[in-house]
Amino acid sequence: MFSYRNLAREAREIRLVRFCVSGNDAINLTLTRASLNDPPPYHALSYVWGDPTPTATVDLDGNPLPIGSNLNGALLRLRQNGVVAWLWVDAICIDQNNHEERSWQAAQMRDIFAQASLVYIWLGADYNNSELVLDTTQRIGPDALDAGILDLWDDWPFRLDTGSENMGDDKALSFLAELLTDEALRCPDLPKAIMDLLGRANWFRSWITQELALPRTGLVMCGSRHVSLDAFDAALSAVYFAKVGRFARQLPEWRDFGAGLGNNVFHIRGLVARRQHRRGRGADLVEFLLADLRIAPDRPFYAATDARDVIFGLLGIAADTAHLRLCPDYSKTVAQTGILHVSERHA
Repeated sequence: MFSYRNLAREAREIRLVRFCVSGNDAINLTLTRASLNDPPPYHALSYVWGDPTPTATVDLDGNPLPIGSNLNGALLRLRQNGVVAWLWVDAICIDQNNHEERSWQAAQMRDIFAQASLVYIWLGADYNNSELVLDTTQRIGPDALDAGILDLWDDWPFRLDTGSENMGDDKALSFLAELLTDEALRCPDLPKAIMDLLGRANWFRSWITQELALPRTGLVMCGSRHVSLDAFDAALSAVYFAKVGRFARQLPEWRDFGAGLGNNVFHIRGLVARRQHRRGRGADLVEFLLADLRIAPDRPFYAATDARDVIFGLLGIAADTAHLRLCPDYSKTVAQTGILHVSERHA
């Protein structure tokens, strides 16, 4: 069984792993230590733990380390894709049996994801036509980005209420008008496939908010498909805007577009936080906690294997973390994590 050596907290150390070449199907990894003060280039993995019961084993520097099935699937896919970079993976790079280390490593999570040169967002295996969604977002996402679709979030009610006669002067609206005629988006299986993919547990993890908001570059992975995070966001945003825009309803193509897709399905807290973060806008902890209840009450609340992570997972992105004087501490009970403290300070 693998035995962890203590990290140097004062040096802001983290562990990183990398695939080793092996002659069998087993996942072989080697581990190193690095300081966030001057780290080597590395990638990070965002995924949902799921059932924490180990179902697989990796070889870590010659020692067995049990891992969960979803992480095993992610590592197999990364290896199959030829990833050779150093990787930060929480379940492997943090000693999960050391509460003190878990606490101060969790406090560094913001920097870990912000400094990673690439973050993989692993959604799991292909099922329920997820490949259809990935193929569609991969095809229209880059053009949606180039058209400035994500900028529509800044003033979308005004611009989307523009009459269709003004669309020619607006690159984003012109793109949306063309999107309404895209035959691929009229595929009868696409709306349910989008709802199923955006309904996966990944999007509701408490940690996913900062894992989506902070990376310089992200790659959404599902089964054998992948698409850049920003292209994925732009493609889904384009479908949403084409659905809700008053200008679009003036066009005959709109009537059958995205039938069956509810507007709330597009409200992904992590993607909203990413757009806000990239525009220098923040939100307080209570705002993050209550946002889904206010905007999308029919969607799941923040989820976490450890209930304390509902708070801890948001501290790295909340604008008032320093003011609240909260930091992750896994020696505390759920009741002691600061939920009451947050409420009192915002009363």
